[in-house]
Amino acid sequence: MIISNKNQFINLIKNTLKNFNSRYVIIKPNWVSITEGEYTEPEILDWLLSAFPKQEKIIVESYTPWRGFEFKKNQVGLRNGKKYLSLYEEQDKFFLEKTGIINILKKHQARYINITKEFWQKRSVKSTVIKKLLNEKNYLLFRQDFFYYIPSELFKIRDNSIFISLAKIKTEESTPSIKISLSLKNIFGLLPHPSREIFHKNNNQLIPKVVNDLYCLSTKIFPKTFWINEGIKTWVKNYREKNQEIIKNQGLLFFGKDGKEVDRKTCQFLGINWQEIDYLKT
Repeated sequence: MIISNKNQFINLIKNTLKNFNSRYVIIKPNWVSITEGEYTEPEILDWLLSAFPKQEKIIVESYTPWRGFEFKKNQVGLRNGKKYLSLYEEQDKFFLEKTGIINILKKHQARYINITKEFWQKRSVKSTVIKKLLNEKNYLLFRQDFFYYIPSELFKIRDNSIFISLAKIKTEESTPSIKISLSLKNIFGLLPHPSREIFHKNNNQLIPKVVNDLYCLSTKIFPKTFWINEGIKTWVKNYREKNQEIIKNQGLLFFGKDGKEVDRKTCQFLGINWQEIDYLKT
């Protein structure tokens, strides 16, 4: 779909979720780095938050070592990174202020919960609780450590919330295991690992299994989910390749309640075969 303005965006979201009456809206944006095309623009976040005038708004992300200024490599792990918490907080503050996103959070009185910080400060749900929930849904995670990462505060309000993945469209066709980064891949950022480089080994072969785990976790924990792929102001072609290109002002928008279907339709629009993407096949 091609859209042209804020009102059109808001009306589309409201009409799709017209029966939505939960108290909370939880949004996972795409905050990779401060580079153009690698973060959800403040205008787009403002549009989405404006579509929920009555709800309490929560933004969730994890820390990365490159959001504002790069750390040394030995500072980015999940275990050894904790001692650099104040530096990560400083980096996030820089990112939010530099991009202007902080003004949008203030405008909508949106809270920012950082997944990494919650894990480091031991505010996660007990793994046995998550295991029991998934066992009831007949799903076994590929990565058992994912049971330990769910923030208690989000789990507590899950039945009175809608979880939204707000993804920036990025094509990665030179990486066979990924091909494109959309709403399912966006929730990769819900892992507390600041760099997540352990999952990128062997040419990203673990990524499809990890994304599938996270999608199952999200849809089992939150009864209501919503999935958005946007390239309204910018989207990225050939992400992190030598011929990377920022495509501007195309007004691209795809959304729906079924994340896999939203991603498949986005792939079709961009001429990418979604059947070659493991976590979209089933």
